[in-house]
Amino acid sequence: MNIYIYSIKTKNNSSFGNHLCNIIISLYIYYINKNVKIYFIDNDFKYKIGITLFDILPNIKEFINIIPSWEEFNKKNIKTNIIRCSKINNIKSLKFNDKLKNLQIQGISRLYRYIHEIYNNLPKKFQNLLTINQNIINDDILKLKNTEYIAIHIRYGDKLNIISHNQKRFQYILYTPEYYINIINYFISKKK
Repeated sequence: MNIYIYSIKTKNNSSFGNHLCNIIISLYIYYINKNVKIYFIDNDFKYKIGITLFDILPNIKEFINIIPSWEEFNKKNIKTNIIRCSKINNIKSLKFNDKLKNLQIQGISRLYRYIHEIYNNLPKKFQNLLTINQNIINDDILKLKNTEYIAIHIRYGDKLNIISHNQKRFQYILYTPEYYINIINYFISKKK
């Protein structure tokens, strides 16, 4: 079975967290389905700092294939059955019918709400594929490990941007400042 996943490019190509989420879900799909090849469409996984996702996580290369554009995908004239992730309501639904030859998965990022469950159900062999290449970690990064400070990136901008562009959506979860203070205190207690 061939599974084609459209992984959204961001304007500045710097969405490592989104890519990582998609990779974890893809590894899970690979794990629970037999004889599967995973293809990402329209994504070269390049970041502003001049490296690719495969530079950061070199062990995933054997599981993830790239088709660089929709044009190239369309040239192949591949007939696919479409799976819409908005209709998936548990991770067992990611086990697909073995008789299907080509699947196109749309909206894989919608499965982020299952990411902890998916990751915890991956065998260690697959979890270990997500080990960061130690050769790209420089001294500046190593120094941060021993710092007394913690940085929390609060992403209100993303959510407010979505609300301003999607008038149909009238609710969006925004965490209160107290939530972030509690999280910071949690990490501080773990460091002791």
